[in-house]
Amino acid sequence: MTTNDFAHSDALVSADAQALDRLLAAGLSPDPADARAHRLASLLSLLDSTAKASPTLVDVTMTRVLRAAESHGPRLHHLDDEALDAWVMAGGDPAAVPASLRERAHRHDALARLVTTTGDADHHALAALADRTLARVQAEIDRRESALDLDQIRRRRTGIRLSDLLSVAAVVLLGMSVALPVLSAVREQGRRALCLGNLGTTAAALSAYAHANRDSMPVAAASMGGNDWWSVGRGIDRSNSANLFALSRAGYVPLSSLACPGNPLAPTAPASADATDWRRLEEVSYSYQIMFGPTRPTWQDPANAVVLADRSPVVLRAVAGHAVNPLENAPNHLSAGQHVLRTDASAAWASSPVLKNGDNIWLPRAIEIRLDFGSGRNRPATSLRGNELPSAADDTFLGP
Repeated sequence: MTTNDFAHSDALVSADAQALDRLLAAGLSPDPADARAHRLASLLSLLDSTAKASPTLVDVTMTRVLRAAESHGPRLHHLDDEALDAWVMAGGDPAAVPASLRERAHRHDALARLVTTTGDADHHALAALADRTLARVQAEIDRRESALDLDQIRRRRTGIRLSDLLSVAAVVLLGMSVALPVLSAVREQGRRALCLGNLGTTAAALSAYAHANRDSMPVAAASMGGNDWWSVGRGIDRSNSANLFALSRAGYVPLSSLACPGNPLAPTAPASADATDWRRLEEVSYSYQIMFGPTRPTWQDPANAVVLADRSPVVLRAVAGHAVNPLENAPNHLSAGQHVLRTDASAAWASSPVLKNGDNIWLPRAIEIRLDFGSGRNRPATSLRGNELPSAADDTFLGP
């Protein structure tokens, strides 16, 4: 098969088409003497490969697919081409596209979300899209066949051959294998950017709250009275999250800024006008310093302690009665790390829950000493009961 074959035909050359028919007739087990059938079997075997494609192969494949599409098939309107380029250059954010192309960029973004979101509803949407696409392919084939005169119909074979369907399937699968990881990475980068923006907004709200409350941080109840602090939604004296919720309840920050895009269950508005907390643990996106201890950090504290981070995986597992790993990262961002906010209003990404000073943000100092982090022999913390407290204002211990 030569380059000229691709330039002047939408189908396989005759020799390759016959080789593919022989390969299918042999049950994809070609005759050792059939060189063309062997090459086709090698190409089809790529569909079962789980190895990571090399960047060079990906680039060449996508370039050839795009070139073939531009030469032989319908093309996007030139404005859609420009909108797609602008959307990609904007990192997948249609709001950053020039106003003249923004509506078209939103349509590109909606199509991209179909193959990057997760959940049963999205699988149904993808299945429906596949059905519509195949229906349009069949409609185009029927239209072309109906345009042929009777003599032409008699001279050529009608219908869709299995080899044609396999060729289409191969192109679709190769394109999806390249597009899905790239678009998923773009979406995760977008989530991280939005989450970091949330922490920036929350830092400004904490500063305003501290200015009005003698440099103190939000507290909904003075003490917990011996109760646990992870009972979200069961009263402000039993829920540390109610302390963080107080920042929104007092009007310093909208609840949407306390909803990480990596937590699909997080509400963006209170359940009711008199709500004092989230309704359940799974709705809470960020873990806040346990404020029921004998001493509490203050805003602009010289110790520059971490007081807020993406939600604690240790608390989520401990509440469920499971053994926990104190070195596990927050689940908001694929467990790759977590954003942390310090009392100097700085927010940053941390790839480990253990800070440079050795403080584990998921555990109180008493448990850290018992686990002996300094020796490197870390063991799962199975004794977390939800009533532990930080030992001092500079002992970072976040929950829920």
